[in-house]
Amino acid sequence: MENSIRLCVNCNTGGSKHFADVYDTDYVKVLSEIVERNISDIVQYRQQIMKGCNNENNDIPFQKIYRSLLKNVSGESFISLILHLDGIGLGKSNKLTLWILSCSITELPPHLRNKRENMVLLSAWIGYCEPIIDIWLCECIRGLKQLKSSGMWIKKRNR
Repeated sequence: MENSIRLCVNCNTGGSKHFADVYDTDYVKVLSEIVERNISDIVQYRQQIMKGCNNENNDIPFQKIYRSLLKNVSGESFISLILHLDGIGLGKSNKLTLWILSCSITELPPHLRNKRENMVLLSAWIGYCEPIIDIWLCECIRGLKQLKSSGMWIKKRNR
C-alpha cells in the first residue's frame, strides 16, 4: 500500500492493531561501505578460502555447500550474505513486536563478520502481529535480486 493510504479496502478491520510499520535500509550504500572498509580482510580471507586451508573454527566458507558454490563461479569477485531473521516482543504490557531482517558478509573472517558495525540491518517490521513475510520482504528481496544481477563497484581504500 502507498504511504498515504491508511486503510486496506480488502481487509475487514482497520484498527491500529492491524497496521505495521516497515523500515528498509539503503543496503546498497551500507553494504558497499562495509565492503570498502574491510576489503583487505575480505581479500586475505578469500585467498585462504580458495586455498582450502583447513579452518580451525569450522567456518561456513570451508564447508561443502559453499565449496560447491565456488566451483560455479568463474573467478569473479563476489560476496555472499548470511541472512538473519528474528523477532522480539517490545513490552510486557502490549503485544507490539519488532522483527528484523539483517545480514552479514560470509567472506569476512568470523571475528569481523560478527562485529556490530559489520552487520547490515536490511528491514524492520514493527506491529501487533507476526509479519506477513511476502508483504514485508517483497521490496527488500526484489532490491537484493537487483543488486545481485547488477553488482556494485567497490573502491579499495588505503589504510
